[in-house]
Amino acid sequence: MTVRGYAKLIDIASCSYADDAYQRNLKPEHVEEIKKFFDDGQYLFFPEIILSVQLDVDYDKAGAPSVDPFQLIRDGEPFKSNTNGLDIKPRKTRSPNDLTRYKIMVPDGQKLFKRIDDNHRLSAFEALKDVEFDRYVAPFCLVFFGSAKDARRNEKALPQHQF
Repeated sequence: MTVRGYAKLIDIASCSYADDAYQRNLKPEHVEEIKKFFDDGQYLFFPEIILSVQLDVDYDKAGAPSVDPFQLIRDGEPFKSNTNGLDIKPRKTRSPNDLTRYKIMVPDGQKLFKRIDDNHRLSAFEALKDVEFDRYVAPFCLVFFGSAKDARRNEKALPQHQF
């Protein structure tokens, strides 16, 4: 299951990380080129950033949902992980035919989203010390996974088989 949206680059960077198990090593010269691109500030275009997150639940712990997290989200119901605090809430639709919109919140300081594609751009952005770049918004695709086994196997395939 996926959710697509837009967010400030600073927000995407602050709640995501690169998984060294399958993410390519950062090439310093490529990061420098991206930093220069940001610094120039002209003709900035941001393609979709691909992220993933596990819908973690401890069913033996208080606050566990009675239904599978995927089912809750598909049904437009809220989900809050009782292990890491990931909070996904549907917003009211404007009409019966409108797409479901979600507000996704990550607890402060937590990096719950894995960077599947575009780690170089986000890393270059993080290397910039100029906070004026927090105004830039980029599209993202957040892929939900249930188990760590499913996540690991599928995340490796996603960058080579883009949506």
